Amino acid sequence: HLIATNTAMTALTLAQSSSVVLENVTVSGDAAVGIAVEELSDHLFFKNTDITGQIATGLSLPGCASEVYLTNSNIQATSIGIVDGSTGGAYIKENTITADEIGILIETAGSELRNNTVTSVNQAISIKNAKDILAALNTVTGSILCGDSDSVVILKNSATSLTATGNKHLYTVSNTLSGRLTLTGNNYM
Repeated sequence: HLIATNTAMTALTLAQSSSVVLENVTVSGDAAVGIAVEELSDHLFFKNTDITGQIATGLSLPGCASEVYLTNSNIQATSIGIVDGSTGGAYIKENTITADEIGILIETAGSELRNNTVTSVNQAISIKNAKDILAALNTVTGSILCGDSDSVVILKNSATSLTATGNKHLYTVSNTLSGRLTLTGNNYM
């Protein structure tokens, strides 16, 4: 069991890492980023990871990360829970994510979000400039937004609202919304 507590910019950084499994890891404290993946890292597995405290961004996956798996984890952030800009996409399944601004921000290709519980005051799930994304069976308190993306499937989610603007090949199927569905300027729905 690894516990990382820090008051630096990043509590835990993985750089040039390959085939790493982090299980039962707790990251807490006051940091800009809880866990940051940097410098050509791939095949990363996070399971039962807890990120809490005064952390602005829980998990940051920039363009140098590929094949990242996050399961059965708990992330609480003051700004963004997960930022996914990874090159090979991320598999985000069965997590609880709470963030003040954005729960999960997807800005990549090939990511999957399944069976997550996401709570945010603003955007629970935000998919921007992304491609080949699947968001399925998530329970969301807050909104799902999808903009300027291609080949996105939003399937059987429960959310407050869903807004899709300027997308190509967007599929929204059997979602349960307590609020508004807004579709503007989308092609091939």
